[in-house]
Amino acid sequence: MKTFTKLLFAGGAALLLTACQSVAAPDDYKFERVAGTGPLSVRLVRADETPVAGAKLFLERRGFTGPKSQNLVQEVPLSVAGDGTFEIDGDHAGERLNLAAHLPDGSVIHGHINVP
Repeated sequence: MKTFTKLLFAGGAALLLTACQSVAAPDDYKFERVAGTGPLSVRLVRADETPVAGAKLFLERRGFTGPKSQNLVQEVPLSVAGDGTFEIDGDHAGERLNLAAHLPDGSVIHGHINVP
């Protein structure tokens, strides 16, 4: 009975944590590449193309760990450029990059960009 109680508590806690993290509507925001000659730059904009201030952007790296191949998502913070864009280090030509943005209100945006 103790094991069942522990599992029930752990499941409830996981559900509570998931419910606390709000996710904004994906159609309200989008990630876009910023043209330039330097490193790859992206920004988060609203549907009306206005930039989102105060957001923190992350590159999501997915992998598998452990003997049961559990899915792992690592969020790598992106460097903020002076003009409000975020720089992605490295050569990512031909890749689809998964991104996440944490907004000041606590909601999280997930999306991607395709790098030519």
